[in-house]
Formats: sequence, structure tokens, C-alpha cells
Amino acid sequence: MSYNGGKDCLVMLTLLLAAIYRKTQQGKKIPENYKLDSIYINSELAFPELAEFITLLSSNYLLNLITIQSQMKQGFEQYLNQINPKTKAIVVGIRYADPYGSLLLYEQETDHNWPKFLRIHPILHWHYCDIWDFIIACNLQYCVLYDQGYTSLGGVETTVPNIFLKNGDTHLPAYMLEEFADERERVGRTKGH
Repeated sequence: MSYNGGKDCLVMLTLLLAAIYRKTQQGKKIPENYKLDSIYINSELAFPELAEFITLLSSNYLLNLITIQSQMKQGFEQYLNQINPKTKAIVVGIRYADPYGSLLLYEQETDHNWPKFLRIHPILHWHYCDIWDFIIACNLQYCVLYDQGYTSLGGVETTVPNIFLKNGDTHLPAYMLEEFADERERVGRTKGH
């Protein structure tokens, strides 16, 4: 799975782990000491809080964290060519409101000269508020940056708290963004991200 520590990927991870658990309850066997590959591809300077959260969740859920410092396309090429060439499908936490998300299907082969694999998008048609309702209802631990008004996590140099959550000298938590949330979610991302 492609996992960047953000809210969407957290929901995707939770659903994926629940599906794996359900399969084990139906008698499917998982190899002993199996760890699901958690691929973190990032070309920006990451927030220390985000890097710490990704490491924590990888440890808590026994994930095989693979960090690749690269652009997304080149990172997947590296993963598929050098780390796990047997991979046929990768679960991705993209939603329709994300850049290019509206062009995707729930399952779709890569295209445009990307490395070949099946992309699976289980939360594609979830809304911003759906994501936060799920996180809060399930009492999931999430990155502390969301409590500081960040609604979309990019790099240190390209991400600021969301202006629609400004409250005096501080910001409200990300889950408080409700009005036009899908449209306003990424206003804290700069430089075209």
C-alpha cells in the first residue's frame, strides 16, 4: 500500500487491515511474520511530526515501512524494480477531490508511462467530512499536525495551516472544517501542490 501518514491514508489503512482480519476469520492463512509493505514516497522535506507518526503506525500495525525519497512515479519505479518486483496491485488513499482524483476508478491500471500495476482506490468517493467522521468515530490516532489547523499534509516548505480554521492567534483542528470542506481542504498547500 502507498501510505503517507495523512488522514485519507489512515482511513485506507484501517479499512485494509479490517479486510485482512476478516479474511483471517474466514479461514484464510497469512504467512507467519508477514508484514504488509507500507510505501512512503516523498520528494519534499517532511514535517518531523509526520515522519514520527508514520514510524509509530508502522510499528503499531507491524507494517514493513519502505521510505523512498523521490517523486511519485520514480518512487514506484524504484519499489517495483528494486524492492518488490512481484507486486501486481497497490492500494492508494486518493479521493476524487484530490488532484486528478476525479479521473480515477476504484480499480485502474496505471497509464501515461507509469510503472505497471493495478491501483486500488477504496476511499475514492469519500468526502473530507466522511474521512473525519470515520477517524473520530473509530477513535483513531492521527498526526498531531491536524490539531494545529493543517487539513492537507505536504512538505514543511509547501504547507501551512488552513486559513478557514483560523481562530484568533491559533487554528481550530482539521476536523472542524465543514463548510465547503472538499473545496477548501487544500488551501494550505502552496506552489501548486
